[in-house]
Amino acid sequence: MAQGHGVRLEPLKSLSSGESRPLVSGGVIARNTLLNLVGQAVPLLVGLVAMPLVTAGLGPDRFGLLTLAWVIAGYLTLFDLGLGRATTRYVAEMVALGRSERVPDVIWTSVLTQLGFGSLGTVALVAATPVLVGNVLKLSADLQAEAKLTFYLLAVGIPVSLVSTSLSGALEARQRFDLTNAVRVPSATLLYVAPVAGVLLGLSLPFIVGLIVGGRAIAVAALLILNAWVEAGFRGPRVSVDLLPALLGFGGWVTVSAVIGPVLVYAERLLLGALVSVAAVGYYSAAADAVTRLLIIAGSFSGTLFPVFSQLGAVGDRQKLVQLLDHTTRYLAAALLPVILTLIIFADDLLRLWLGPKFAEHSTGALRLLALGVLANSLGYVAFALLQAIGKADLTAKLHGIEVVGYVPLAVGLIHSLGVTGAALAWAIRVVFDALALFTIALLLLDGDWPVRITLGAMRTVAAFGLASAAIWLGKAGLPDAALGARSLVGGLGVAVFCALSWRYVLDSAQRNMLALRLGLR
Repeated sequence: MAQGHGVRLEPLKSLSSGESRPLVSGGVIARNTLLNLVGQAVPLLVGLVAMPLVTAGLGPDRFGLLTLAWVIAGYLTLFDLGLGRATTRYVAEMVALGRSERVPDVIWTSVLTQLGFGSLGTVALVAATPVLVGNVLKLSADLQAEAKLTFYLLAVGIPVSLVSTSLSGALEARQRFDLTNAVRVPSATLLYVAPVAGVLLGLSLPFIVGLIVGGRAIAVAALLILNAWVEAGFRGPRVSVDLLPALLGFGGWVTVSAVIGPVLVYAERLLLGALVSVAAVGYYSAAADAVTRLLIIAGSFSGTLFPVFSQLGAVGDRQKLVQLLDHTTRYLAAALLPVILTLIIFADDLLRLWLGPKFAEHSTGALRLLALGVLANSLGYVAFALLQAIGKADLTAKLHGIEVVGYVPLAVGLIHSLGVTGAALAWAIRVVFDALALFTIALLLLDGDWPVRITLGAMRTVAAFGLASAAIWLGKAGLPDAALGARSLVGGLGVAVFCALSWRYVLDSAQRNMLALRLGLR
């Protein structure tokens, strides 16, 4: 598969330092990260509130059909072929290189290509629907007609969903996360609001799906208008054939990672069900689904940084690339470590309060390991974004291919030995390896003395984490039968100590000064 190296008439100069101007300020990055975080959190919170009403109102059969429709819609976005990500990268590069006149060509080429691939997805789902409904899914007779119409409407929405990724990607490349989230939040929230409206108004499942598809069509229209407003020369549709190899080459490798990703994320659950029991899947999933919600923080950071990394890579600023990688991982670690530490220390107490003693008995070890894994995975998100942004999506895809080969036998062995805890340990080992590999590749490509500096920073972080953990464990060990309030006080003091250590040893002096200024402490 060809790897796209840039959509320029002249070749990209080799990465070097000191040749670029500041492209995006730290304040803009912080604001955009917050916008992304809110944009992901709002639909999630709406979903948490809406889900009990939807499950009760639709009943198990119709709710199952609706969730299946969501899953199918998610997997059919693979027809995107990475073009949304490619659009962000190449628009950001064009802007950084002063080639803004070609930006509309990139956007329209991506949008029309998405429309073509999305139409293929529509045809595929329409053709598969009679087989799915009649032979694959076990549906009652009265649900079959409803299911067919639901899938047909879903098929119509595939091109709409794909086009939206390219249009959003173009705005993100321009750092207009305010505009993308203004569209994305209502559109994503509608995924939960429409079923609630359906339950309250007695609407059929096809009508609910039709509302969702219609809402996404309105979102695409809004994105078109916003792109026309932001981009000069954003006129009639056209395809620039010379841009297709770069867009599809880069996007193809992004797609490889997207295809392998679900295997790496969910393989241990399938193996638990096959090797232990379905109940074990429940014990594991409860802990995993809760703690992995923290990944939206890393996702918000990496989504903001991807176009910035792309711009810095385009102008060849090696030094600022690594500085941004270093600063972001420090901030992310400082933000996440107190939460991770709390989850590890109080895993048993939290599970007892939330799900009861049986879940605490089976899931405590898993929750602790998963929390450590989420920390590593979160930091890996940043290095992953950097590698793709500088055109090395082939390396990330190949790394994921290697991980699949090793991960499945590792998970089988650990699940056989340790059950639910073994599944969590396998996942944690995999994501720690992934993060280490991504950072190693990134720093080798960018070289300099940064690997040593970042390694020393990581060692200080681990030392602070270890000291705080030991202090809390000793405190809790001295209060084995004390009330939860007393143990929480000890834990809270330990977390406070860790926060102080993080402020002193995880962040450098420049970062401490900047944070103090932003927080109004100086």
